Amino acid sequence: MENANKKRLITFIIVAYGVAAIMWIFMAIGLKSGKDLTAFANAQMFYPACGVMLGFLLFGDKEKKLPKAGFIVALITAAVMIIFREFFKRSLDLDLVF
Repeated sequence: MENANKKRLITFIIVAYGVAAIMWIFMAIGLKSGKDLTAFANAQMFYPACGVMLGFLLFGDKEKKLPKAGFIVALITAAVMIIFREFFKRSLDLDLVF
């Protein structure tokens, strides 16, 4: 396997499965507390796509044109979904739909 492809695959695996494994801890805490966990499912749908986007942004071909702005917007959206919705919804008591 080509070196860049191997790095992209490793990035995908780390993001898609690693972030999901880390967020599982918070999900377990929320489940025991009886919290609404729908935000976790919404955010987790972005993890594989974020892994692919990060792999291409970090280790992509330099000759290929990538939609970097779109990738960055999607990555920021996923980060906001993870951070804002998971941790601050309880304290702000907002009814936002992500």
